[in-house]
Amino acid sequence: MKPKKNKKRNRDRSRPNATFPASYLLGSRVRVKSGTTVPDFRDIPLGGWVGTIVELDQRSNPPTYLIEWDKHTLDHMHPVYRNRCERDGLTLESMWLAETDLELNNGGPVVIEQPTHLVTRPLSKHDPEDRIRAIFALTSDDALPPANSENVRRYARYLATQLSFPFQAEIIVEPEPFTLKACPITVVGLLGVEDCDEEDGVLCKVERPGQSTAVPLAALEMRKRSQQCQLVHDYSYWFANWSVEEFATSVGVPPLLFDDDNESASVGKLLGGIVLVGLFGAIYGAVLGSLLGVVEGTLTGVLVGAGILGSLGLMVGSQTRPLDADGKRIPYGSLTDVILGSLGGVLSGGMIGAMVVAFAGTLLGVVLGALLGGVLRRFGLTRINLFGTAVFGAVVGAVVLAYYRDHQTALLWATHGLWVGGIPAMFLMLGLSLFLRSGASQRWTLE
Repeated sequence: MKPKKNKKRNRDRSRPNATFPASYLLGSRVRVKSGTTVPDFRDIPLGGWVGTIVELDQRSNPPTYLIEWDKHTLDHMHPVYRNRCERDGLTLESMWLAETDLELNNGGPVVIEQPTHLVTRPLSKHDPEDRIRAIFALTSDDALPPANSENVRRYARYLATQLSFPFQAEIIVEPEPFTLKACPITVVGLLGVEDCDEEDGVLCKVERPGQSTAVPLAALEMRKRSQQCQLVHDYSYWFANWSVEEFATSVGVPPLLFDDDNESASVGKLLGGIVLVGLFGAIYGAVLGSLLGVVEGTLTGVLVGAGILGSLGLMVGSQTRPLDADGKRIPYGSLTDVILGSLGGVLSGGMIGAMVVAFAGTLLGVVLGALLGGVLRRFGLTRINLFGTAVFGAVVGAVVLAYYRDHQTALLWATHGLWVGGIPAMFLMLGLSLFLRSGASQRWTLE
């Protein structure tokens, strides 16, 4: 959108170093004389407009003033003037006027003149907003309509008669986090008008070797200058900037839509994640196993902690409403949150319950861990988190307590805990990854 500006009238500046006496002071309340028109739009009268002088230019002859309009004037401005200011990037709230156009506001009744014969400029084929106005049979004085369902479908009917298929385009995808890539596609047609709405706009069918899907037309990228490109760009500009919402978010595309070129990298990251989760699961199992085998009452603490925090995680997960970049519900999103919330609550609750039972070692470990973290930070290791070192100390303290009481039994149970915790964790990570991938890839896939 063009930057808003204030325009001054061109006045006599034959004496650039001279100043001319001003009849009005800054802060004066003034009224525009009857018969005066807007300098930029001669068919819009200004008579009766009231405002306050906020800036003065005495180099002009006569002097010019920047008038900031009062609320009554702003409320009674003609809609056409508002639309023109928005269209041309002019400031609505103020205007530069010459001294001869003004008079002091005496506080009497205010009668704001209204236009009687508007002169609408012709639409320009070089202006994208005018080209959009032509589609909706509007004039240059009309504001562009909102991108609601009715207008989107009307635009879809127009595009169906103007676009020629197939044509080449690109779509931006996110094959991996924080990585964007332009993927070439072939657009083979538009979906039916009944499939269009204000959330996704016009949908088009695209193809890529071995894959056919539907994506929002506004998500296409076209670099080659052509009539096709202009039609798509005009639509995307309108749909993004005249959304029914206060502001439009960018039209998102499923991250896994066209990631076959990065399949090996994705598989590598997935395997790395599975191994990492398996390692954490093994450590978790070893710690919990050593405590279960030696410290009396650990099983009760595990069950109580897992039950309390697991229920809390279930409630939190069931209340989430995950949205994607388009503001639409992510497939399987809430179910995933319920699973993750419950699982996270059970695992963390079980470990907390076990460490509460082994409080003798846990408390000592927390103190030593916090002290160690503080010493490391004093040596410049600012990334060391005191909370993290305290938790690490609590875990180590509980394990040391178990080994102190019966190191043979603790070692045996820890060995069993390694594979009991590690192997299920890897399978769980694999299953959850496949589940999320299948849900994310189904959103725009055509049946």
